[in-house]
Amino acid sequence: MEGALPQGAAGLWSSSCRIPCQRTIAYTLFGMADASSSERAALVLAADNPAGLARFYGAVLQRRPMPGQSPQHWRLQIPGQMWLEIYQPSRLRPQPRSAGRLALCFQRNADLAALQQWVDQACALGAQCLEPPRQEPFGAEAWLLDPEGNRLLLLVTAA
Repeated sequence: MEGALPQGAAGLWSSSCRIPCQRTIAYTLFGMADASSSERAALVLAADNPAGLARFYGAVLQRRPMPGQSPQHWRLQIPGQMWLEIYQPSRLRPQPRSAGRLALCFQRNADLAALQQWVDQACALGAQCLEPPRQEPFGAEAWLLDPEGNRLLLLVTAA
């Protein structure tokens, strides 16, 4: 498979690339992380207002955003022992908004009614609902845009 790590690859592997999305998302994956490793995985999201977007995702995920490496950088831990890094791009390296197929997806064990409450909460915080929640064979889902126009999928599945 193209781009896959060789079986048994040791050491640190990293890749940074620009992925087209509602907002360009650069991502960096460091190895295959586990609890006993210093390796980590993170999603990096460019934002016009990093503090505001960090507050939005903190409220949606019920997690406290933390200041990052600079006043234009915020971070919060997301499910799966990963981090969401939110930053304002340098004027020397702008990250323009663009359409694409990549989206953030957050999942909970719940039912359709709980999904509707989650969607209502996100919309009250500035998200835009692209379509109402709907039941699918794998669970219930709702597609939204976050306050900066990034695609966001909220998904609930049975416990």
